[in-house]
Amino acid sequence: MASEDSPLPVFGYDLWDKDDNAEKIKFKTPLDKLLKGELSAHAAAYNINEILQNTTSERLRQLGAYAQSHDMTEEDREYLNWGDLPPPNAGAFAELVLDYVAILCPAFDPYTEGQNRLFAFLKALQDLPRWEGPETYPDAKGEVYTSTFWKFGLSWIGLEEAFSLQYHRVIPEDHHDAAARNRWRNFQHTMARLTADELVDCHRFSALHDITPGLLSELRCKFIKDYKITAAAQWLIYPHIREYVYRMCLKNEKITYGNNWKPWAKDRWRDWKIEFEFVAGSPLYGVETRLAAARALCAMKQAEAGEDGEEMCSALRLEIEAKIMEEASSGNDEEHARDSESGGLSELRRTLVWETSSTPCWEEYYSL
Repeated sequence: MASEDSPLPVFGYDLWDKDDNAEKIKFKTPLDKLLKGELSAHAAAYNINEILQNTTSERLRQLGAYAQSHDMTEEDREYLNWGDLPPPNAGAFAELVLDYVAILCPAFDPYTEGQNRLFAFLKALQDLPRWEGPETYPDAKGEVYTSTFWKFGLSWIGLEEAFSLQYHRVIPEDHHDAAARNRWRNFQHTMARLTADELVDCHRFSALHDITPGLLSELRCKFIKDYKITAAAQWLIYPHIREYVYRMCLKNEKITYGNNWKPWAKDRWRDWKIEFEFVAGSPLYGVETRLAAARALCAMKQAEAGEDGEEMCSALRLEIEAKIMEEASSGNDEEHARDSESGGLSELRRTLVWETSSTPCWEEYYSL
């Protein structure tokens, strides 16, 4: 499946760091060869798995030898007095691999060759024979706590942390930066695809949470930046991701917070529909943003209607897109594009903000 989003400038991936040690280089090399087409997804997965097995096994062997050559007391074991030897820490190496995937994912547009290779690699890891990776220092009996590799899925708690740092790094600081917006869109699509494929649960990083319920529809003005709308749409415009989100939303009537946080709910689904419908019909947003919102809105309607609604939703999407393009040709969205490039609002847009809002939207009137 190819990306339907318009290509924007984006920097190439930067996997290597001048401070990489030998261990990091070992894990990065198969990924680099994968993306260059020098290794298949299966071969890269096999190599990574073998490196992890050998590394953790060697660490465990060294710990066993240390325990035999030292008169270790119960207190030594309790306070982890193992000299300078680290634990096997297999789970940390799994997170390290995903750290590198997180670094790479903003560089590739949805369903392009680079992104598809990364997902083929992760699924190849998942399909490898299960084995128990040692995590802890051995106890007095030589036994250790283990994790099952590579099971992925919701039960492997903590893997999503590998994407946390990159999440904060890739959020656009300047929403006029096209490359930054594109990286954010790509990152969001990767988070959505990882979640829908049930490889890693990355729902907490979803840009859908950036769409404040009711804000746009009540004030009828532009509080949410264009790049947030386009990024949020990544969780809805592609069929298998959309079906996952819709299925999860049907499980809860309302979103809950706190320790039992459930981000998917029927009320949130309704809120998203309202916001996307507003953006698709608002001249305050650029053409590409409005088209993305229209795609998301129609995709949501199709999810609700099922297969029987495919033809109707396709016709609706064409109708909305035609209206957007017609308004663009009249000059409203060219005006918006010029404003976005200059960073300021024209008098025309100030008038639009004022006249279309029952409650004047001061942030929109004076900002951007």
